[in-house]
Amino acid sequence: LMPIPDNATIVTLSDKAFEAANNYKTEGGASLAAIKVEKADAYDLKIENGSGSGKYVEGYKVIVKAYDLSNGVFEKWESEDIEISDPTAKTFTIDMPGKDIKIKAVHKITKVDPVPYYPPEPDTHELEDEEHPKGEAVENVETKEDGTTVTTTTLEEEDGTTIKTVRTEKPDGTVKETEKTVSTDGTVVKKTVTENTNGVVKESVKTTNPDGSNVVTTKTENKEGVTVETEKATAVDGSVTVSRTTTDADGATASNTIELDADGNITSFTTEKTTSSGKKTEASYSVSGNNLKVTNIQSDTTTVKIPATVKGGDGKQYKVTTIGANALGDAKVKTVVLGKNIKTIEANAFNGQSKLKTITVNGKLKSVSKGAFNGINKNATIKISGVSKKDYKKNMKLLQKSGLPKGVTIVWEK
Repeated sequence: LMPIPDNATIVTLSDKAFEAANNYKTEGGASLAAIKVEKADAYDLKIENGSGSGKYVEGYKVIVKAYDLSNGVFEKWESEDIEISDPTAKTFTIDMPGKDIKIKAVHKITKVDPVPYYPPEPDTHELEDEEHPKGEAVENVETKEDGTTVTTTTLEEEDGTTIKTVRTEKPDGTVKETEKTVSTDGTVVKKTVTENTNGVVKESVKTTNPDGSNVVTTKTENKEGVTVETEKATAVDGSVTVSRTTTDADGATASNTIELDADGNITSFTTEKTTSSGKKTEASYSVSGNNLKVTNIQSDTTTVKIPATVKGGDGKQYKVTTIGANALGDAKVKTVVLGKNIKTIEANAFNGQSKLKTITVNGKLKSVSKGAFNGINKNATIKISGVSKKDYKKNMKLLQKSGLPKGVTIVWEK
C-alpha cells in the first residue's frame, strides 16, 4: 500500500464521490488520490442488570453501569468473554473488542420484595461516524431480572420517516407495545396497544399535526367482544370534538358526539343508535348545564325510546329533561317511550305523527305546552307509568289542559 503523507487531508466520501475523485484530472493533468475505506463491523454488547447494551465498532469506548435494585445491592461484574480490571466497580469503561461479548452485574439480595421491580430502560449510545442503513430495522432485546422482556426496534425509512417500537412482555402474560412515528413534515403518531391476562385489549393512538392540532383515539375490547371507542379532536382554534361509540358482539352500535368551542361551551350534542339488523335512530339535543332538550329525532324504527340519561363523549352523564317542538321531525313512529327525567313537553312536540298511537310517560311532568300532542293519531293512548296515583292525576291534568285530540285515552300503569 502507498503510505499517506503527513500533510494529506482525509475526508469521507460516498461511493459516487469516491469514483468521481479517482477520475478527476486538473488542468495540469494531475490526479486526486482517493482511498476507499470500508465501514468497520459492529459487535453486540449485552449487559445483564445494567446499562450499556448495544452494537459497537471495535475500539469504541462504552460506559457500563450496574442498575440499583430495590431488593439488593451491587456486588460484582462477571464475564466469560473479557477480563474486567475492577469487577467490584459499579461503573467502568471498556474498549469494545472485535467480538460479541456478554457482561452480567451480580447483586446480593438483601430482602424479598413482593412487588416486581422494573429498572429503567437501558441508556442508548449512538456510534460515532456510523449510521445504520435507511430502510433497515435495528433491534435491541433486554431481559430484566424478573423475566420481563423489552424489545426496542428503530427504523428510518428512505423518505426520512422514523419509527420506534418498544414491546414489553411481562411474566404474567401482559403485553404492551408502543410505536412512535415521526414523519418528515413534522407529524407525530404515537400508538400504544396493551393486552392483559383477562383478554382485554386496549389501543390508543395520538396524532399531532405540524399546525398544533391533534386527534386522540382509544379502543377497548373485552373478551365478550364488546368494544368501546373514543375520539377527541382538538382544532388549531381550540375547539374540540369528542365522540364515544360502543359496539356489541352482535354488531349493534350506540354513539354520541359533542362539539365544544374554545371556551369549553357545548355547541352540538348528537346521538346515534344502530340495531344489529341495520335500523338507525339519530337524535340531536340542545344543552343547558347538565340537562338536554330533544330537538330532532330521525328513525328507521317504529318505536322510539327517549333515554333518561345520555353519557357524553366527555364521560359525563346528562339528563334528558325536555321534548322540544317538532322533535320527531319526519320520523314515522307508532310508539314513543319517554325517559323518567322528562319534565317538559313543548308545543307541537309530536307534530305530524299521525301514526303515533302509544306514548308512555315514565315520570312526573312539570309543564306541557298547549298543542304539544297536535297531529298524533286520534285514537292514541297515553300511558302514565312509574308514579304514584297522586302524581298520575297531576300528569293527567297537565296533559288534558294541553288540548289533546278527541279520542285520546290516558291510562295509569301502576
